[in-house]
Amino acid sequence: MATSNNPRKFSEKIALHNQKQAEETAAFEEVMKDLSITRAARVRVSETDTCVAAKRARSTAAMYRI
Repeated sequence: MATSNNPRKFSEKIALHNQKQAEETAAFEEVMKDLSITRAARVRVSETDTCVAAKRARSTAAMYRI
C-alpha cells in the first residue's frame, strides 16, 4: 500500500516543482524584460542629454566669438 502511494506523491512533487520552476522562470523573464526597457530608455535619455549639452556648448562658443 505504501508503494502505491509513493509514486503518486512523487509525481505530485514533480508537478509542483515544474509549476514552481515555470513561475520563477516567468518572473525572471519579466524582470529581464523590464531591465532591457529601462536600459534602452536610459541610453535614449543619455544620448538626448549629450546632444543638448553639445548644442549648448556650440551656442556658448558662438556667443563668445562675437
